[in-house]
Amino acid sequence: MTLALAITGFCCLAQESEIVSKSYTVVLEDRATVLKKIEEANIELQKVWQQELELKKKDFLKEENKTENIVVDVSPEVKIEKSEDGGDEMNLNLGFSYETVVHDKDLTVIMNNIKTDDYPLGKYDLTASNACTMTLEFIRNKLDNELSAYFSKGQKVTIKITGATDGSPIRSAIPYFGEYGDFNNKLIYLNGQLHSMTVTKESGITQNSQLGFLRIQGVEQYLKTFVNVLQRTDNTFQIYAVENKEKGAQYRRISIEIIVHGAFNNQVEQEIAKKTDIPQVEAKDIISDVDVNIPETSESNENGIVLIIANENYKNSEYVGNVPFANNDGKIFKEYCMKTLGIPERQIKFVEDATLNGFNDGVKWLARNAVAWEGDANVVVYYAGHGVPDVKTEKAYMVPVDGSPIDVEQLYSLEKLYNTLGTMPAKSVTVFLDACFSGTRRNGQMMVEGTRSVVIDVEEEVLKGNVIVFSAADGFQTAHSFRDKRHGLFTYYLLKSLQDSNGEITLDELFSKIKRGVMREASLNSYDQTPTVNMPSELEVLWKEFTLK
Repeated sequence: MTLALAITGFCCLAQESEIVSKSYTVVLEDRATVLKKIEEANIELQKVWQQELELKKKDFLKEENKTENIVVDVSPEVKIEKSEDGGDEMNLNLGFSYETVVHDKDLTVIMNNIKTDDYPLGKYDLTASNACTMTLEFIRNKLDNELSAYFSKGQKVTIKITGATDGSPIRSAIPYFGEYGDFNNKLIYLNGQLHSMTVTKESGITQNSQLGFLRIQGVEQYLKTFVNVLQRTDNTFQIYAVENKEKGAQYRRISIEIIVHGAFNNQVEQEIAKKTDIPQVEAKDIISDVDVNIPETSESNENGIVLIIANENYKNSEYVGNVPFANNDGKIFKEYCMKTLGIPERQIKFVEDATLNGFNDGVKWLARNAVAWEGDANVVVYYAGHGVPDVKTEKAYMVPVDGSPIDVEQLYSLEKLYNTLGTMPAKSVTVFLDACFSGTRRNGQMMVEGTRSVVIDVEEEVLKGNVIVFSAADGFQTAHSFRDKRHGLFTYYLLKSLQDSNGEITLDELFSKIKRGVMREASLNSYDQTPTVNMPSELEVLWKEFTLK
């Protein structure tokens, strides 16, 4: 099937005060054709923008104290990338960066703090940099005028700002006047790793990375204040600082990447509907087959005690990302616990978007009730959300929605959970983890976007007591989402197995069905995901006959 998609670049070329608009038509036949056509359009579009920028620079640099040492690069692109929920999205990616050339004759000017093309030594206000000011003016013009159609109300937009500096030492503290407020342990990316940045009026500026960070704050403030289209969109700002020790003392750069997520998705879907006569369905209207026709039992499972934690919406989502469908995973699993397994609702604790306090309270609730059941409880623990490894210890942690992935004090340790469960007086304890602990997310990207691709095979915990743990993925693998079913892939096959069996199934049979379904679906989508089961050595045979009832 051939699909014609018109992508209008809204690119303009100034030719003696005449603006010429250009449009590009991309013919979609298959992915290879898409990428080829997009690449051709990108090359032409970049040429046009670069020519316009050179004309802009000539006008800008006519003013006093400005030289012609600025080289600004633009890279408008259309990219097919993976969305948070694992689907394809056709994004508009706009890249802006500048370079300045410092000649020997300019060094005297710079050392005297006279206005130059780049930031003078120790300065962080963007008005001190001609190059940065010109770049931002160009961005504002492009977004507010020629590209405004892509920035509709509520449109998801990611703005990545990188401030690069040299690594030469700052010999005495540079004053910081607090224009952007004080910062204490603010998460940023420093040289590709998550880092806690602190800079206050009291401390001043003692490191180049702090100086680069403050320059970024000026850029972020400008974009939020003066670019009108960004005030109506759903924006995420990601801050990157690069301290390059190999560069000389005059190395100061700012680059900005603006990603309009799914900018062309609606256009694609409309054309597909026209070609196939298939009515369009909003994703929110899709109901999975496991969300309905949930089997109901007439028996009451009075010994069932369940803790469900479903973490979808993370407060630091610009750094760790949200977890698509996690809350729906938890809600529907609760329905199966009540209807199919017959567990009374008052014996189920469901914590949605759990903070660290939520984790602690939930586990304490579970332990207290296990004691009250005097060893007769059949305990079930379910978790959907982020997991993260500690690079130093290779230990695994669950991530509360208010937790920083780089501070283990803000995370909940799997080791701590298993120790509590292992000493609990319970007939059985079954744990379902729809999370991976290798450092990746449900769409297969790094959990902490932008970081180096360090994926860790975390150390497997030694279990004790009557604890059996079902995990969504093995070792280095990612626990993916199942976009069409609006669930995590692991959770979908867990629910499907309970649905097909009416809950009358041993743990061995349950694991076999989950593993088979997950591996096959993953393989059809060209990735690997293999669920695992772990238990104490003394249960290696006995666990197979256990049930959830």
